[in-house]
Amino acid sequence: PLRAVRWYARAWDLYPEDAALAIDLANAYKRADNYTKAEYTLVSAITDLPDELSLYLELSRTYVEQDKLLDADQMLSRTANQSIQQQLAVLRPAAPVIQPEGGAYTEYIDVSLSYGDGTAYLSIDGDFPALSRDVYTGPLSLEAGESTVMAIVVSDDGLVSPVVTAGYTIGGIVEEITLTDPAGE
Repeated sequence: PLRAVRWYARAWDLYPEDAALAIDLANAYKRADNYTKAEYTLVSAITDLPDELSLYLELSRTYVEQDKLLDADQMLSRTANQSIQQQLAVLRPAAPVIQPEGGAYTEYIDVSLSYGDGTAYLSIDGDFPALSRDVYTGPLSLEAGESTVMAIVVSDDGLVSPVVTAGYTIGGIVEEITLTDPAGE
């Protein structure tokens, strides 16, 4: 992998306008387990070649491979280039829908997702969803109190949907209790 890094780096120095070489160099860095350099290479290439859609797609994949879903979402959502932003909007998975809608509830509820293609991730603890712990497999029950639910979908090609968030307050629940008197037994 290090030899490949060296050769791709030289080639990219000679042809800095070649987005494919930047992607090849980033992939060589990933094979050498140097994701920091892979990210740096792609960000630098995007700075120099802001109209190259392939660079944004590869950077998103690189973030997803590292479980950096927040970084992928922010990069895809905040791209300054309007043409690229429009192309990404078409390619990204649709945002999931959290059900029921956020709000105040006087009973325990289960939250669920509806979404299209890809794999959904749902967090009910207010943290950004993570590949390693938040795969959505079905409805999740919320506890009494306040909860922030966040969801995102990751496509098979490494793009992420916009993140969706919903806030819930569950309170005022009347629960049945049973009292026993040891002296009465």
